[in-house]
Amino acid sequence: MAVRPNILGEAPAELWGVPSSKRLIRQLRHAGASDPLGPDEAISAEDSVLVIRADYLYDPRVLEALVEHPDTGLLSGESPDS
Repeated sequence: MAVRPNILGEAPAELWGVPSSKRLIRQLRHAGASDPLGPDEAISAEDSVLVIRADYLYDPRVLEALVEHPDTGLLSGESPDS
């Protein structure tokens, strides 16, 4: 089973001269993920999709954990009840 990233958005600023989505793809590949999904690409039934925002800076350990545990989700921000 492969973990295929679906990267959403882009950060307004580049870090180290690299667009955020490109940096995130590199980090995810290092963590064991496969190539990201293309805009119109279908996913196979055996693969998992990791939906992740490119406008965040992730610790490599978080990305590794998300790739290793595809049934996990993280949520950031205020809850709707706040």
